[in-house]
Order: sequence, then C-alpha cells, then structure tokens
Amino acid sequence: MHWNYKCVIMACGLVLVARAFALPGVRSMSALTGRPVDVFPASSAHRQEALGPAWTAIAVPDTYSKRKAHGCCWDSVNDKIYMYGGDTLRDCLCYDPTANSWDTVAPMSIARVWIKGICCRGDIYAISGMNNSGWQSSVEEYNPTTNIWRFRANIPTPEIVYEAVVYHDSIILVLGGSPDGVSTDSEVQIFNPATDTWVSGTSMSTGIDMSDACIIGDTIYIPGGVNRSLGYYYGVMWTGAINPTNPTQITWGRETEEIAGGPRFLGPCVALNGEVYYFGGFKSDLGPATDSGYVFNPATGTYDTLPVYPTPVGTCCLATARDSADEIYGLGGTLGDSLDTYAGYYRLSLATAVEEGKSPAVWRMLPVPTVVRGVLCLPAASSSKPQTSGCLLDISGRKVLDLKPGANDVSRLAPGVYFVKGPEVEDGRRMAVRKVVLTK
Repeated sequence: MHWNYKCVIMACGLVLVARAFALPGVRSMSALTGRPVDVFPASSAHRQEALGPAWTAIAVPDTYSKRKAHGCCWDSVNDKIYMYGGDTLRDCLCYDPTANSWDTVAPMSIARVWIKGICCRGDIYAISGMNNSGWQSSVEEYNPTTNIWRFRANIPTPEIVYEAVVYHDSIILVLGGSPDGVSTDSEVQIFNPATDTWVSGTSMSTGIDMSDACIIGDTIYIPGGVNRSLGYYYGVMWTGAINPTNPTQITWGRETEEIAGGPRFLGPCVALNGEVYYFGGFKSDLGPATDSGYVFNPATGTYDTLPVYPTPVGTCCLATARDSADEIYGLGGTLGDSLDTYAGYYRLSLATAVEEGKSPAVWRMLPVPTVVRGVLCLPAASSSKPQTSGCLLDISGRKVLDLKPGANDVSRLAPGVYFVKGPEVEDGRRMAVRKVVLTK
C-alpha cells in the first residue's frame, strides 16, 4: 500500500500528519486539497430563496467581540446565553435574547481556549482547554445567581477541541479531543456535578476531535471531525446510544450515509426539536471555511439544507440553540481564510421559517415553559382544526400523563426532568419534543 504523507497546519495552529487512505465516509486530508463540491450544489442566492428566512444579525458585545475557539451555551432556567473563553481570554459575557443586549459577568479564574460551552443543572462549565501555560486540567463552574466561578474536580485527561454533551441535565460527557496537539483521543470522560467526580465511559470506536456534538434523548450525534493520529477527515454522522440504566455504557456506531456537505471539521452543531443542525466549518486542509448548513432527521435518516450563514465561519463550538424560541445562535468565530478575520453574531429563527411555510423539514413546537411548578400550561394551536393531545414522558421515555391545551396539573409527579411530546402536525408528520423540569 502506498502512503502519501503530508504535513498540514490546522486552523488551531497545530501540525497534523495526513495519510491518504480511503474508507467509506472518510477522506484523507491530502485528498481534500481544494474545496470539495457540496452535496447540494447551488448558489447562495438560490439556496436562500428556496429556504426563506435568513440568519439575522444580533447585538455585538462591546468587549472582546472578536474571538474564536470559545464556549457558548444557553441557560434554559434564566433564558440567557453565555459566551466565555477563547483566544486565551478569561472573560464571560451574558446575552439577553429578549433585550438583545450583552452584559459582562464575573470572569473565569483561568484563561482557556478550544473549549465547549456547557450548561448543566443551571450552572455553566468551563472544562480543560489550553492557554499560554499549556493544557489545563482544571474545571470551573459558574453560578448565574451568585455570579461566582468555583473550581471543581480536575478532568483526568486534559483535552482541547473535544466534543461534549449533557445527559438528562445531570452529567457531562467529554468526548475525544486532543491531549497533546498531535494525537486524537477516543476516551469518554464523564463528570457528575452532584458528586464532583469523574468516571470513564465506553470509548468511542475511533478518536474524534475538531468537531462538535449534540444529544437527542439517549443518543449522541457527532457530524464529521478529525483523527490526527490516522490523518483522516470524517464525513459521517457518528452516534452513541447511552444505556439509561448505566450512562457509562455507550454503544457507538455511525449512520450509513455520508453527511450532507461531505467531510467537515471545526464547525458547530446543535440539537433542536429532535433534529441535528450543523453549519460552517472547514472542508479542506487550510480552508476556506464554508457558509453552508444542514439539518439531519434521525427518525428518517434524511438531510435538508439550512439557510446559508452570512459569512463562511469556523473554529469549532460557536453555536447554541435556544429551545424555548426555536432559535439557533452563531456567535463569533473566524472566516477561515485567516485566523485574524472574524465572523459576526447572528440568529436563525426556525419558528419564523415554519410559520411562513418555507422550510418544511423543520416544524415548530408550541412554546413550553422550561421550569414548571404544579401546573404545566400549554397554548392552543393556531389552527381551527381539532388539536391532537400531546403527552408528558419521563426520562426513560415512558408516558406519564396525557396533555391538553391550557392548564395541566403535574403537582402529583415527582420533581425531575420530563419531556413534552407535542401535538401531531396537521398533515400527520412527526411530533416535536421539548424538555421541562418539574419542581416543587
């Protein structure tokens, strides 16, 4: 077998050795010089017209608006979006989607870059990453109520450009990453905030970093990514099925088809209403970044296009979903052709797209409160047709209560995380699912 070695300077400033080796859904880095053709070839203007509402600009922070490789996440309890770290910064900014404004809150104790934004149990987490002193094993937790960061137990293996998800608002899974800038990990490290402890989970079937991850129910999704150790760009949708009775046990696999848009890395993904959304990222050795985006429906195994991003954008986990409003936010990042050219701040309203009938792949869930005490109130459908009742599911997916428009008494249910399965769409298509937290 002939091996073609090629040194590639990645967008994060690390040297990677690529080897040409063909696998289904996998492309070697040397095979991706130049920009591959999209699965959905069309001009930006044509795609935008077909999909309707575009990304719209939001307020830009007054300080450190130009940043890359930072963390961002949505706090569902307070309905705020947090952005922190990146570019070896300590600062943390808070965005109010209702007021369209930014505030500066308490900074982290340690600057860190190449991290993933994480919100769990109402707190914000900054895990590992690196700064001018090297890889960081520390973990910091921010309490929005007290405006204080505190240290938690160190991560066993420090990583950068890792993937991470939160499972049932109770534990944090850190997936893969690079422990040294040369190799890629397949390790799964699981943090329990309640006990301040780390345990190991089932390792991924291959090392993956420079991607992003999201979770729907008990399944993790990772579109694309890189394996530095093997020199591959991945063009598949990786999956990890978590055992609800023992979340350290994960069955790893992949979808059979190549992801829409082909191999990609250093681009964000989010989960919203039971679907996986990903956009931006890089497709070749040194860029440029792409402006294309796609939505994957796990129920049907199919893809559709998203409205194109206003600019090409990359450098990892720069997006978050605001479930309560069916919105996706893209915050900062770089244009890709230069690490010194920065992208802006944008919002995509999927609810608007559905109401105008221009994005049939995405269906709007009626607004549902995220924290409920005693009574769960659901709005009536806007249609004059009879509305099919929804239901409330527990964390195992078992139906515990039929729901109707208006007030629903949930006071007899145990506190915890539940899921509202929305009413059936009038033409019989799939139902949307929304998480709620019941408290006393």
